[in-house]
Amino acid sequence: MITDLLNDLRDDAGLAQAIGQRPNRRVHAVLIASPWVGRSVWAVFAGRRPVPTVIVKVDADPGSHPRLRREHQALTALHRRTDLRGFVPPPVLLRSLCSRLVLVQGGLPGTPLTIRARTRLRGSVPQKEAEQQALLRWLHRLQSPATNEGFHIDADAVLRRLRRLAGNTAATRHLEARLQQTTDTWGGLTVPVVPCHGDLTAANILLHRGTVAVFDWEGGLDQRMALADLVVFLNSYARRQRTRDGWTMSREAGFRRAFGTRGWMGRLSADTFRRHLDHLGLPRDAAEGLFVTTLVELADGRIGGAHPGMSRTIWTAHLRSYTKLHATATQGPMRRDADA
Repeated sequence: MITDLLNDLRDDAGLAQAIGQRPNRRVHAVLIASPWVGRSVWAVFAGRRPVPTVIVKVDADPGSHPRLRREHQALTALHRRTDLRGFVPPPVLLRSLCSRLVLVQGGLPGTPLTIRARTRLRGSVPQKEAEQQALLRWLHRLQSPATNEGFHIDADAVLRRLRRLAGNTAATRHLEARLQQTTDTWGGLTVPVVPCHGDLTAANILLHRGTVAVFDWEGGLDQRMALADLVVFLNSYARRQRTRDGWTMSREAGFRRAFGTRGWMGRLSADTFRRHLDHLGLPRDAAEGLFVTTLVELADGRIGGAHPGMSRTIWTAHLRSYTKLHATATQGPMRRDADA
């Protein structure tokens, strides 16, 4: 299929330039994903280069076409920013062929962060810290053109939504009461509204020589609160670490590992979160209130992304998990006492 498709697109100047116009140049393709019926993703290699020349997404489901169109629009906008070239895929073409929509984008060097995590049984804490700091540098680059808008935090409204989303349980009331005591640190703050990815999971990140590149922009390039992308990443990063038996953790287990009350991973997540607060000019003492606010926004479906319905369900479960974990805990990595 992919050979016929590339032949159908051979008249496109952008694709011809990306692949190369030499008639005897060898081109081969590898199917790298087929996440649902009607969707396939191919890596196309030209010549002997180990890096894919282009990535081709083909979708025969009209319901999924808007996501590919959003991705092409996002890549086009990002490509105008010279500071991001080489850190996001360049757009090549978007074209309809019969009932299929085809998106072609340039390939980038690097190893997916999920592959790195699964192929090592125990990486060192400094190694994982270096990976998170590389992601932070990329994120700060993406978010550098902050808008004049801001996300103003109404603490009372956040706590009301916390109870609605997490349920009116004893654990929720305990956490609500504790957060109420610290509203002087986080209530009334304004979080910058910045360009965001919307689905910044470890599966969408390439690591190459200490730098990060990010792909899969089907959620579009929207203006969102500046903490959401990082919370999504930290949750995904912890879940994708290889377990002793070689299996991937459940979503709940991954969240507990990322933001639980014990363990080095929770401390690392909190440290990375606080470093991002430093970059945004927000106080470290506000970490837990800002974190819970972000969870509430994700659970309430106000962040958007490529899969909003599924995302809302997942983050509602995570918010309830955090409530149970931290409602009566005497300490935790996001708590103000963790900085002591």
